[in-house]
Amino acid sequence: MRSSAAAPLRHALAVVAGYSALFAWLFLQPIVHGTYMAEGDLYDWFLPIFLSPISAWSHDMFGGVPLFADTSDPQPYVFHFLFAHLLHSWTGYIICAYVLGSAFTYAYVFTLTRSKTAAAFSGLAFGLSHAMLEKQAQINIVHCTAWFPLMALAVDRVLVLSADSDGPVRRAARRWVAIGAFATANCFLSGHPQSILYAVSFCVVYALAGGLAERAPRTFYLRAISMLLLAVALTAVKSLPFVEASRYMARTEVSYSRFIDPVPSAAQVIGGLLIPVQHDTSKPLSLYVGLGVLGLAILGAGSRRFAWRARVWAGAAMFAVLLTAGDATPVAWLVFHVPLWNRFRLISRILFIFSCATAVLAGFAIAELQRRERSTRAILAAMGALLAAVGVAAMALALNPGVPLVFGVVSAAAVLWLARTRQFALVAARTRSHRCTRALAPPPSRPVINGCWRSAARRTIPPFQPGLRGCGESRRRVDSARSCLRAWRRSR
Repeated sequence: MRSSAAAPLRHALAVVAGYSALFAWLFLQPIVHGTYMAEGDLYDWFLPIFLSPISAWSHDMFGGVPLFADTSDPQPYVFHFLFAHLLHSWTGYIICAYVLGSAFTYAYVFTLTRSKTAAAFSGLAFGLSHAMLEKQAQINIVHCTAWFPLMALAVDRVLVLSADSDGPVRRAARRWVAIGAFATANCFLSGHPQSILYAVSFCVVYALAGGLAERAPRTFYLRAISMLLLAVALTAVKSLPFVEASRYMARTEVSYSRFIDPVPSAAQVIGGLLIPVQHDTSKPLSLYVGLGVLGLAILGAGSRRFAWRARVWAGAAMFAVLLTAGDATPVAWLVFHVPLWNRFRLISRILFIFSCATAVLAGFAIAELQRRERSTRAILAAMGALLAAVGVAAMALALNPGVPLVFGVVSAAAVLWLARTRQFALVAARTRSHRCTRALAPPPSRPVINGCWRSAARRTIPPFQPGLRGCGESRRRVDSARSCLRAWRRSR
């Protein structure tokens, strides 16, 4: 009994240890030489805060700055306190962000797929994505982004557990409400209000889509609201002074040009998806996730086992790309008129959602491939779509690398991708139905049993229904048909 209860803990420790070893190797040079990683804002702002004692006010700038109201000052953040004042490890604080992001992505994918391979791949894909590594100079954004997968997992678990009113299930749902509130609070206390706005907005959409798809009871919505309110209460030490001080900040009003800056060209968008770009702070387009991850994400977007979840993640990824495209689509102009969203510049910071979405969808695809729930036709279609995209990108870059990205091209690509995901789902559904029906085929040399088998199959196997998930339901129908055949044989 104790061993079974300790198994999840050992699993979690093994995951954290594995990712810690990977990123410690990746950042091995400052560990070996005992130097500080100090690039850009790390040197100007975050490292001095890390090395300074805890304080509520700074006299070093202008007439004084209230640090307790500055969201970029992560002193109330639990991991900042741990590494700054207990472990005294600046490199460990940086590595911790990537370990958390990878481990939480692993937890989300493993909880849904129960596949360690898929979860490990998704964790690596998100932790090593360009959106995470490119923001290293703004370590507060990296730490804020790292908590995003755990926020989505908490909402998902509350949704699943709200369907049951049993006592232990209710207690488990309350624990996940507390976990979600803790993750949301750390997402805010660790870094940047822009990232927490995008993360909470996605979780709201995720909760609404899941509630409608699963026909969740009223208790789910009440628990989701209580999760958000509890998170606000946990961040009151920073959020209340920040709201009060925001009335005197110069960046509270942002023009549309600053909102969409930098405006990408077709070469930047397509190249950012397919080619790892060099570090350039003037063009922060963190689109690259890897061709393998992108191809698997296209395949995972048509998942039927994770139906509405895959659609939400795919829609979020496409929305992030369209929003980053700036004037090429009306999406940025519409979002600019949404309250709170129009208070921030550099809308490309939303691309961490794109990176996480592609990592999660890739994990969905790997889990279905392991269960052989995807046909060869669907796999070839996904790879063909990716190769076609690479070919079109190469032609576009060869003809005119600086051509602006027009609305028609981006919208057509979005519509084609979403249509392709639906086609993948239909192809996989027909393949599973044909495979499971073919498994019921009777032996040709038994005409009497053949007729009874077909009669039993007609009685127990209704026509294929799109709402069915995976082959589990079809296997149950096979077992039912075989039971009918055995009963007929005994009666003979």
